[in-house]
Amino acid sequence: MSESSTGDIFATWRKALDSQMETWSKLMAESMGTEAFAAALGRQMETYLSTHGQLQKRFMDVMEQYLKSLNLPSRNDLARLAAQVGAVEAKVDELDVRDDEVVAQLQAIQSSVEAIHAHLDASEQARQAALRDVHAALAALEARLAQQAEAQEGRPAETPPASERPERPRGRPRAQR
Repeated sequence: MSESSTGDIFATWRKALDSQMETWSKLMAESMGTEAFAAALGRQMETYLSTHGQLQKRFMDVMEQYLKSLNLPSRNDLARLAAQVGAVEAKVDELDVRDDEVVAQLQAIQSSVEAIHAHLDASEQARQAALRDVHAALAALEARLAQQAEAQEGRPAETPPASERPERPRGRPRAQR
């Protein structure tokens, strides 16, 4: 065989192959364009999907029983656990926020209590100072009264010191009693 006859064989073969491909393409295009083909394809897809769904459900049931027999969690168990963990995390976050709010409120209360203590301390110091002033004024009045009594009687009056005298009830002044 010569080279020209080999080239002719391949060219002939190629033409025959191209012709067959073209014929099959036309036939497939005509077949796929018909209503009957669309209906048949639809039935095939419905059968596949319904069978596939049933098989998948059955497989999942068998797998769940298998995992249960091995004492391993199934996908549903893990999904339920993940949901519960998510809920717990949400609660923890909520409690954390509440904790921060409570701490802030306690700090505000502590500041208020400290301010009240400071105010009470200042009030107590002012009351003590006023009480000392009143005691000093009373002592001065008693001394003056004693001097006046001495001057009227011509003899010295004996008055006990303020620390030995009984305390008077506090509250309303004597004039109002």
